[in-house]
Amino acid sequence: MSDKDYSYLKGKSGRKRIKFSEEDYANIEKWSGNGLSERQIAELLNTSVSTIARRKREKGNFDSALKKGRAKAVADVTNALYQEAINGSVQAQIFFLKNRDSSAWMDKNEVQHQVNLAQILDSAKNRVIEGHINKPELTSQRVLSEDTLSNKENTG
Repeated sequence: MSDKDYSYLKGKSGRKRIKFSEEDYANIEKWSGNGLSERQIAELLNTSVSTIARRKREKGNFDSALKKGRAKAVADVTNALYQEAINGSVQAQIFFLKNRDSSAWMDKNEVQHQVNLAQILDSAKNRVIEGHINKPELTSQRVLSEDTLSNKENTG
């Protein structure tokens, strides 16, 4: 066995870790708030999308800047929508109410049906086994036939 010293190999391999400045974090927050995708932010920072993903997973300043920017943008749009609704925009009022109180302000009514498929299939199977094939009465054809017959009798 060899007693060679490999201590010079210790340490992290690969590229140096990219460090972001406070100015970078401010830009990340602004870009995120302006709706830029993570790919676009990576390009502006001259880094890869995988670096962005890794920094997000670390839940540090990078992730906070992204979330802060998005939250501020949503708040700004929400406030603008609210102001439009207050100022009399019917479209804004409808949108606001449908999204804030959908139980009272929805366009569609939901109807729930409960069908016992097993019971229906058993009933059909029993009818076939017992030889009872029930044909539904066609009342509209019967009425039409009766009307036609009575008209023929009156004309003939």
